[in-house]
Amino acid sequence: MTGAALLSIGIFISSVTESQAMAAGICFAAMLLNYYMVTLAEYVASSAYGSLVAILILELIIALLIKNMTGNPLLSKIFGGLSMAAAVALYVYKSEWFEGLFPKILENISVYERFYEFVDGIFDYTHVVYFISVIVFFLFLTVQSLEKRRYN
Repeated sequence: MTGAALLSIGIFISSVTESQAMAAGICFAAMLLNYYMVTLAEYVASSAYGSLVAILILELIIALLIKNMTGNPLLSKIFGGLSMAAAVALYVYKSEWFEGLFPKILENISVYERFYEFVDGIFDYTHVVYFISVIVFFLFLTVQSLEKRRYN
């Protein structure tokens, strides 16, 4: 399951780039980042303000990806503005919700953390659903990327 999830991520990255060498390098970096994600989560500030800043940066990156994939700057600005405003509003309303939030998010999206539980002999259906969701999501994005390239 882990291999299929990582392959789907790699296929998506390959569909977005033009060069095979660049796709291979980005795939390697993405897999390495995913491998060390939990370790990096320990070094991210677990304070409420640190989590807010990290989430705002993540939302900005997602908005830029939306702009790149759709070619619609208005859509990316709307998404980025609304998501950042919502995050700041939630922070002002209840800042204790942000205590340790970003490290927890990094731990929950790590592919390898769920793999380690399989290795330890723990079979959990939520992990199977997670892997299938990652596979389907990135294959869907790959198809959308190829369709966009086909019609341009």
